[in-house]
Amino acid sequence: MNNSWHPECFCCDICQAVLADVGFVKNAGRHLCRPCHNREKARGLGKYICQKCHAIIEEQPLIFKNDPYHPDHFNCSNCGKELTVDARELKGELYCLPCHDKMGVPICGACRRPIEGRVVNAMGKQWHVEV
Repeated sequence: MNNSWHPECFCCDICQAVLADVGFVKNAGRHLCRPCHNREKARGLGKYICQKCHAIIEEQPLIFKNDPYHPDHFNCSNCGKELTVDARELKGELYCLPCHDKMGVPICGACRRPIEGRVVNAMGKQWHVEV
């Protein structure tokens, strides 16, 4: 960047991570660490960044605890099969659709998410209880 820096002073312009030993990417005149650069790039493309590998997710992301991931970074907690975007979360664990369906957990007729608490049965379907 045509300047001299103390190693501890050369930091990412976004997250302030020290860049001296990890390298950086020049982005619009800023020096960014790779995860911040990838987030900026993804934001510009309208895409998600995987919270595990920090790369852009080109396909549909797996959303786990409100964060996006590449689906193949996870395996079913029951059978060990690599997960897809159809994975279901139940009590903090991820399951493939067949294993989840075998557990007998009702699926909401509106949002298609598992119902872990009280259930309303109506019109031949099961629903989350409105709070």
